[in-house]
Amino acid sequence: MTMARMGLGILVTLGLAVSSASGQQQPWRVSADGQASAAQPRQGAADQTPGVEPRAPQGPPPPQTPMSGAPFQLTPQQQAQMEMVLRAWEQRGSAVKTFECDFVRLEYDPVFGGADKPTHTDQGQLKYAAPDKGLFEVTGEIVNGQVIKGQRAEKWITDGKSIFAYDFQHKQVVEHPLPPEMQGKNIVNGPIPFLFGAKADDLKRRFWIRIVTPPQVQGQTWLEVYPRYQHDAANYRCVEVILKNENMLPAAIQVHATNGKNRTVYNLGNPLVNDPLRIFKGNPFHASTPFGWKHVVEQPPEARVSEQPSSGSRQ
Repeated sequence: MTMARMGLGILVTLGLAVSSASGQQQPWRVSADGQASAAQPRQGAADQTPGVEPRAPQGPPPPQTPMSGAPFQLTPQQQAQMEMVLRAWEQRGSAVKTFECDFVRLEYDPVFGGADKPTHTDQGQLKYAAPDKGLFEVTGEIVNGQVIKGQRAEKWITDGKSIFAYDFQHKQVVEHPLPPEMQGKNIVNGPIPFLFGAKADDLKRRFWIRIVTPPQVQGQTWLEVYPRYQHDAANYRCVEVILKNENMLPAAIQVHATNGKNRTVYNLGNPLVNDPLRIFKGNPFHASTPFGWKHVVEQPPEARVSEQPSSGSRQ
């Protein structure tokens, strides 16, 4: 099933960066005063084949081959600290029923833009409603401090029953119906479940996680995450997450591509959690078809096969 590009999988890879959503600063190098800025990917697990950006959530991964060898080992004390953080993250995340924010996405390619200079800086918006509704939209590209609306546009919506990918090139809204057993499932079953609703035990089973908070940084917890299974390793090499200690919401997420070179940073701004006025603002998860566009329903391959008449069927 072809999905719209996501870059933070749905609601998963986005976070409020240490800088504001202006796109002028990028995580991840920490200076003496505790400020973060762009940095090279960490070295750890072995590189995989050239990476692709995370796809929209598609449900629980099928049984996969485990990755060989952990990228690091934790001491008992480090393990206990990590457990405490994951439990607090789970507890606070379970209270998030709705969330929305602006974001700035920075894409780094050392071949075209250099290690610390983004090749593209895009702005957009993100919306979420527990447990299975989400909206991800890139509304324009930031060039020389100016926003060019519509440039590099991306959009997808999930209403819990289907995923709607907006194809701006062909002016189509492509609907991918979810099978009945997948409807109503948490978005955390997507490729990078790091925003809301993730269970501590599930994260530990699926990833190697350690705390890497620099000593000079206050009020934040930095996590470094590597996939344990090939299913996730096909999407990214590793992910770095910054949590704000005051509310355990992701404060930044950086996704390293499987080639070990390219990376994508998401910065959030103007976050709004459990908006009491949400009910009066309409339904952001209704996937309307713009005027002049087509609505196309793309069934999964297994459904298309089942619809084909057998060779012995009568016409």
